[in-house]
Amino acid sequence: MKMIQRTRTPREDRLLAILKENSDRFYIDDDGVIHINWEHPAVRAEVMKHIEQLAHIKPGDTLPG
Repeated sequence: MKMIQRTRTPREDRLLAILKENSDRFYIDDDGVIHINWEHPAVRAEVMKHIEQLAHIKPGDTLPG
């Protein structure tokens, strides 16, 4: 049986590059569930940055956008 190969789109190429570049920060299990590597220093720093930004939001604040 002959396999038909298709070329990837630029969007697929970008996604694949990002996934490869960040492969130490997460993994995808056999069921397709994405798991975050919470031990990775960059992951911890990014999460802390977001938590600190969220801490400044008060009830009743209007969000930008």
